[in-house]
Amino acid sequence: MSINLTLFPTEAQAIIYLEDGTQLMCDPQEERSLQLPSGSFCTISSTAGREEEDEHMQPKPPSAEEFAERMLAFWTGMLDKAREATQQPEAIPL
Repeated sequence: MSINLTLFPTEAQAIIYLEDGTQLMCDPQEERSLQLPSGSFCTISSTAGREEEDEHMQPKPPSAEEFAERMLAFWTGMLDKAREATQQPEAIPL
């Protein structure tokens, strides 16, 4: 089985990071379709909404390493919040 993924045209360049560590660049206003093996995942990043110094300058997308570091920090924060929510109050013996 596979999952069909379609990225519709965006205002800015988008990057699809695949589970195997590869990445696909999508130009602005380009529709992109691909199939992912069932059970796999991907992350999509776009430069849309970034403030640019020069409106005609194409922003430099983050490297795969920079993106992975940001995602790791995001998921670590989510895990910390989930752990805090499930922590039981500590009992203090009398």
